[in-house]
Amino acid sequence: MTAAETQIGENTPWQAQPLAKMKIKGLGAKSREKLAKAGVLTFGDLLALLPRDYFDYSRILPIPQAPLEKQVHIRGRVISRELSITKNKRIPVLEILVDDGHGTLRVVWFNQTHIHDRIIKNQTLSLFGKIRYERNGRTMNSPNFEVVAAHANPETGEPQIEPVYREIGGLRSAQINGWVQAAIQQIPREETLPAKVMNHFLFPSHAEAISRIHNPENSVQLDQILKRQDPAWRRLVFEEFFHFHCQRIQAKQQVPSRHYPRLQPHDRERDAFLAKLPFQLTGDQRRVIDQMTAWLRGGKKLNSLIQGDVGCGKTVVGLAMGWFFKLAGWQTVLLCPTVVLADQHYQKAAQLLATLGVRCALLTGKRSRTEIREVLEGLGGGQIDLVIGTHRLLAEDVVFAKLGLVLIDEQQRFGVAQRASLLQKGREPHYLAFSATPIPRSLAMTLFGEVDVLQIRQRPAFQKPVRTALKRAANRDEVVAFARKRLDAGESVFWVFPLIEGEAEDEERSANAMWQRFRENEFAGVSVGLVHGRLDKDRVDTEMTAFKEGRHRVLLATTVIEVGVDVPKATVMVIEGADYFGLSQLHQLRGRVGRGGRQAFCFLMVDGVPDKDQLQRLRFLEKHDDGFEIAEYDLERRGAGEFFGKRQSGVSDFQFGDPWRDRDLMQAARQAALAFLQ
Repeated sequence: MTAAETQIGENTPWQAQPLAKMKIKGLGAKSREKLAKAGVLTFGDLLALLPRDYFDYSRILPIPQAPLEKQVHIRGRVISRELSITKNKRIPVLEILVDDGHGTLRVVWFNQTHIHDRIIKNQTLSLFGKIRYERNGRTMNSPNFEVVAAHANPETGEPQIEPVYREIGGLRSAQINGWVQAAIQQIPREETLPAKVMNHFLFPSHAEAISRIHNPENSVQLDQILKRQDPAWRRLVFEEFFHFHCQRIQAKQQVPSRHYPRLQPHDRERDAFLAKLPFQLTGDQRRVIDQMTAWLRGGKKLNSLIQGDVGCGKTVVGLAMGWFFKLAGWQTVLLCPTVVLADQHYQKAAQLLATLGVRCALLTGKRSRTEIREVLEGLGGGQIDLVIGTHRLLAEDVVFAKLGLVLIDEQQRFGVAQRASLLQKGREPHYLAFSATPIPRSLAMTLFGEVDVLQIRQRPAFQKPVRTALKRAANRDEVVAFARKRLDAGESVFWVFPLIEGEAEDEERSANAMWQRFRENEFAGVSVGLVHGRLDKDRVDTEMTAFKEGRHRVLLATTVIEVGVDVPKATVMVIEGADYFGLSQLHQLRGRVGRGGRQAFCFLMVDGVPDKDQLQRLRFLEKHDDGFEIAEYDLERRGAGEFFGKRQSGVSDFQFGDPWRDRDLMQAARQAALAFLQ
């Protein structure tokens, strides 16, 4: 057997070797510390530090043919050069005009004084960046550039394709490239896949595959890598998925314990709960409750994920399960990502369950010492049936008398270790998580392993579809006027931005800049709140509470409100720079309005003229309001990695593969893993 066959699902010893034990020129202790903060700790981690881009010096596009919003290489002569200072923030700006013989292009750098002396008139430059359509026409902002010399002639022996790595803690791409190239030279000939798998799929060796990903030989090979079709790329993706499935299969084969709580919920108990609700459940909510009660009656342990759009009623289903566990003498805990959300769920639970005799409590870090002590005593003594709270629930002093059910809202906001620590507070409690990120069932089953995926697609009858319209930023005054009318009618407005701060050209997409402007101009006399990711958690909670209670009528925000408090009076959602966001993220934001039954509106603001792909995406969102349809459309275009970003454990853990885009390899790897382990 090869090393891969004796260590299925694990790194080989050479891949797990710490960087500190490797001999790589220039990679000292300080640099290793910076890499470690980015999760690059071992030989294998360094080799898997993929280029974020490639500079293909062999491919040059004529300026008129260069597409918008895609990385392009332009080569031309500097025919004009101007230095200036912005009026408001006094930011230095270098603006040049480049002519390639086919057309001209405006190129701008903001606040990058270190390049001013490097660019002179009549110089020929290679420029790598994205072209956007702005007020002054087609513009390339802050591109990478090279003075044409070393890469101008293929006969010079210089590399024609250069990998570009993301900057890590001040470590530049060129430094990282040097270390990666040195590491490639040290890859042993040892294989990391079983010989039978290698022979069946005719994969290149691990060393060859890694080398090719970092050093494409030509433009054709680079195109195949970027399309995820090159044999080297597919081999590395397959390998990652193969080990992933081997781990899952081996874990499933372990004999499970049988000490979890046993319940026999009766239909009359369900009907008693439903009779106390001030509304009727949707068919999907009833179906999910009935499915889980059937599992409990059959002796199955709940290990489930409920997916559904914002506002579809997932929490009520969780409370119904808490009711069954209370009747059987067990306690339930509901973990929430924010104080505001925990308080919201507590108010709802207390209202719905009080008449049923369910004793509810709230536990967050914001409660007084006396309140916290009372909750802790009630949990330990068994006087509390349901506790709702934030990360405070994970503390060691939180002890349950008889924990039977763990509920986790927005489970992707919590790490694996956090979820596990809560489960350890009971003797194998049942587990039920909620997610407002609808994704196709096939992908959910892949990502969440042995978790039973349940879906709620219907919305409560009182919720009207949000009317959505695409608007140009140049017509913002019309949207402001509409928002003012809704404010006059006693309603509230969300206004979302893609940036916290922005350079001069990005001010209208910056939450901070527009907060100052809106308070003094567009919404003068109206209380305008502000929340974003750089504010501390307490400040965000305070601002969100003020908005919910009507003390703020307009809330400017970044995507921190994607998961947040219900504001029944919020009926207008304006999203600046809508082309910056994925469709599912836009749909999540749109779901924050119209929660009180009033007609709600969403405006998708874009600068200039979006390119064809962006326009098609946003028009799709205008016409569709089913989160599952939107997610599948979004996944087809962006893949699971970009769809989830870094928040979703289980997706971002893959270094090479994408569970959706590479689903053919995911399935092939699963079959190969099953055959190998048998």
